[in-house]
Amino acid sequence: MNKKVLFTLLTFCTLLILGLIYFISHDAVIMYAGENESWAVTCRADSNASAQLTIRYTGTESCKTRQIEVTIEQGLTKTTIQENFDEPEVLQHDSEFSFLCAKPANDTEPLKVTISTESGSTTINLSREHN
Repeated sequence: MNKKVLFTLLTFCTLLILGLIYFISHDAVIMYAGENESWAVTCRADSNASAQLTIRYTGTESCKTRQIEVTIEQGLTKTTIQENFDEPEVLQHDSEFSFLCAKPANDTEPLKVTISTESGSTTINLSREHN
């Protein structure tokens, strides 16, 4: 075989092997979930450095609030996200809020999410859901 064909074949095989390694070791979507009597929380982290935290009010009583503060704790890391409203927001059953946050650093440790509104605060432990 001539050197050009051999080099092309070797390059193609190398790229194919690298592609297979990437496909096999590619990060999957990591999901965390938890709920209590008033809130349902999910955190969806993909292969990027970010995650989507969604909180849904599942309470039966409507209440008003001017702000929602969400604190995410995992190990020694603590992040606080605050949403302020110009007018009081009425929380009704299935009211949903989404926040962009950092991807959890260690997917083996549980996440602890604290949701605070004017009517009080609650803490929910999220556990990893297996895909």
